Amino acid sequence: MLLWLLPFRTTPLTFGVSPEKKYTYEDLTELTIHVSEQINQITENIPRDSDGHIIVPDDAMESLKSGMQSLQDEFPLYNSFYPSAKFALASDFLEWSEIGGFTIPYTAEICLNRYEKPYKLYYYMLYAHEEAHHLGYFRENEGVFFGILSCLRSDCELVQLCGYYEAYHYLKKQAYLDCLEGYVSKEMYTDFKSKTSLIPLTQQDQDYFYALRTSLYEENVNTSMENMFKESTEKVAEVGWETQDKILKENNYDGVVLLLLRYFHRGRSF
Repeated sequence: MLLWLLPFRTTPLTFGVSPEKKYTYEDLTELTIHVSEQINQITENIPRDSDGHIIVPDDAMESLKSGMQSLQDEFPLYNSFYPSAKFALASDFLEWSEIGGFTIPYTAEICLNRYEKPYKLYYYMLYAHEEAHHLGYFRENEGVFFGILSCLRSDCELVQLCGYYEAYHYLKKQAYLDCLEGYVSKEMYTDFKSKTSLIPLTQQDQDYFYALRTSLYEENVNTSMENMFKESTEKVAEVGWETQDKILKENNYDGVVLLLLRYFHRGRSF
């Protein structure tokens, strides 16, 4: 109870930046350019097998944990115990609900959707995300932020790439929404896309890991359960996601970009 309840009452992250500080589309573009350049550079240089696929290092997970531990000087809650994650027996239901994992604070357990494990361009971030929740960062934007930062602090290129991909996803989505909602012109968004594009090899890597994920699901899914419960599970999950969004508001997933901008523009290492 204490492990969760006390940190649960922590104030939202601001990194000492005034909540009133506003960031511009240029600030968003600058950070996204940096992230896209890192993705392209790692993608070109990362070790690959004879088929051209990224080699998954045996020590990748240990490297991720070292990245998490390195955060404790700046974020004291990281000077703590990190439980090893388990794969949920109900992974089929998590899959249909679009849930990657969850944390049980009262037993210090972290459970992951087992179908996420092969998709290495997301898995390490997800693992670190749930660890952040375990430490008491219950807000979803903070969980994603620490998941990204943990990956970037790793000394494994694949783990770093995972963190950069997650950051890129949120930044690019924000740029699109800004254009869709009329905050910036279509010309500015077109310029943004041209400056932050990824090399073709990145798509090959995403397709490869996603195919492994799909294969694991197809090999293990209980098809009779899928036929009976998938549709109803999706409907229940939709209500759950909407409820979470109403409760957390600006601290839900949409708040990730603001945390990234605050951290980056304070001169922090990305």
